Amino acid sequence: MTGPLADTAAERAIVSVALDVGTVDPARLVAMSESTGLLPAHFFDSALSAVYSTALSLAKQGRSTDAVSVAGECRTNHAVSREGGLSFVSGLLTVGGIEAAAPSYAESIRGFALRRRMVELSNKLREQAQNEARVPAETLAEHLRTVAAIQVRGSAPRTLTAVMDECLQRMEENAMGKLPEFVKTGIPSLDNVLGGGLQPSVLTLIGAEPGVGKSAILASIASNAAQSGSKIGVFSLEDDATWLAWRVLASHSEIHQPILKCRRLGQGQQQRLSKGIDQIIAYSERILVDDRPALTPGEICQTASTMIVQHGAQAILVDHLGEVRFDGHGDRYDLAIGDGMRQMRDVAKRHKIPIVVASQLARRKGRGPGDMPSKSDFRNSGDIEAIARVMLGVAREPEANRMKIGILKNTNGAAGIEVEVEFHGVAAMVREVEGQARDFYADEGDR
Repeated sequence: MTGPLADTAAERAIVSVALDVGTVDPARLVAMSESTGLLPAHFFDSALSAVYSTALSLAKQGRSTDAVSVAGECRTNHAVSREGGLSFVSGLLTVGGIEAAAPSYAESIRGFALRRRMVELSNKLREQAQNEARVPAETLAEHLRTVAAIQVRGSAPRTLTAVMDECLQRMEENAMGKLPEFVKTGIPSLDNVLGGGLQPSVLTLIGAEPGVGKSAILASIASNAAQSGSKIGVFSLEDDATWLAWRVLASHSEIHQPILKCRRLGQGQQQRLSKGIDQIIAYSERILVDDRPALTPGEICQTASTMIVQHGAQAILVDHLGEVRFDGHGDRYDLAIGDGMRQMRDVAKRHKIPIVVASQLARRKGRGPGDMPSKSDFRNSGDIEAIARVMLGVAREPEANRMKIGILKNTNGAAGIEVEVEFHGVAAMVREVEGQARDFYADEGDR
């Protein structure tokens, strides 16, 4: 019978199939369970859940799932005993479930399980709002375990109902105070506009004319994120990796780079440098740098995946797009760059980490040095705009100590906003302007 919160007919049918298949070939039952993603936690009927769980456990041990064996293992289960024990299990074999229909049974069962979960969450949130109190953390943790059990990942298509499960889990974690662990840029005003920091699975492009400060932003993100505990992978395609080290040293010591590189330091400078080095050592192991020149998108993606899987990198920064070697497609650079960007985007999605790519923009007639670039200023802007989920433009007057970062595109948040940051000339890095940071998404009553 199908009710508002369960499809018990499907539950009985798939248990019938499980018992039948497992009796003949236990390995086939295990394979069926893995392919359908059905778990005992998905069942509404506790007795059917117990029988399915027991049959699956026996099958994983290579044992038969005949009625006598399953009933024997379930003898201490109150729900099965209440239904009649062996006679109940034997009766399930007469239901006549069809093995070929197992995926359909499983999909229905999982769908109803998620609906029950959604109703439960809705009731809890309503209760929380009425009581103006936070739901106990242990209760929400139990909900999260249930959601994790319901969720089925894989290459097969999922219904919107199943996909919503991820959103529900995210909201529950928010309610518990377990906010998303985005990689922070270290520029609070920029993090706020982006919804908390660099978004997982998102390809972000930063565009600026030569000398404006795109590398300064990447260097600042790498240093700030590492200091916050994130591990960062950096591709320095244009310059030797020492450019990043010099900037970080200058930032922490407050000594201009040319002085660090070319002059003998005074006593006070030596002391500041020593203190700065101590600070850098605390996080420098969390920054991985690959400075091989002229890498192809495939080589970048392969190395990035290694950084992520083997070294735990939580974000990838690429400086810059103009130094990437795009092979293939003959003279069609636009096709080559589109394919390359898609490869990087796919790495971000596959590993659920942010990838930030800097892009050098050509100087456009009629645009002043401090004017914000537009999306059309990116080379092959049509492909790039379609692929990137976030596009940032950078503008700065020559020799100015203030820089503007414009949100040109933000698929999942606010766009058309400009954030002003301080350009720290000593280190050629950027900093937050004191007192500027605010929550762009706060309701008036929440500020």
